[in-house]
Amino acid sequence: ITVVKGSTFVKTLPQHARVLFVIPPASKWVTGEWPHEALQDLLKAEFPQASLLQIGSHPTGEERTQVMDAARSAQAVVFSTFTRVQSRNPQSIDLPEPQVDLSRTVIGLAPTGVICFVSPYVLSKVSSAAALICGYSDSPVTLKATVDLLRGQFAATGKLPVQVSL
Repeated sequence: ITVVKGSTFVKTLPQHARVLFVIPPASKWVTGEWPHEALQDLLKAEFPQASLLQIGSHPTGEERTQVMDAARSAQAVVFSTFTRVQSRNPQSIDLPEPQVDLSRTVIGLAPTGVICFVSPYVLSKVSSAAALICGYSDSPVTLKATVDLLRGQFAATGKLPVQVSL
């Protein structure tokens, strides 16, 4: 896990009473389970007072309104993203444009951190966020470690292994 930007945001997150987590869907693991559902379960357990909103990969108008309304009253927002790199599909390392647009809107409403699970390349699309975090996988271990990072259990000291324009 790498905190690319915004270590102060990450360190102070556990102190906020009103945190909003926005979670889009992810591709199924080979076990048939969904990473975004596993992340939601971990966040519910570790941040019981937080609000969690699950959105579609292409958020609807209603989902956008829900997220923006919740972000306006939040002290901090954490927007998660999931990518699944596929051979012969260069678009697979990217986020759907509606997710990018919504995350940029939320960044303008409240202090926002963006967690990128799997591909660090999407961070350049949301570089104005207060915090940018990269988990290089959506495995259970990575999800748990990311939630532990957000809880202040450790400081991430990793460095990006690739160049990303921010």
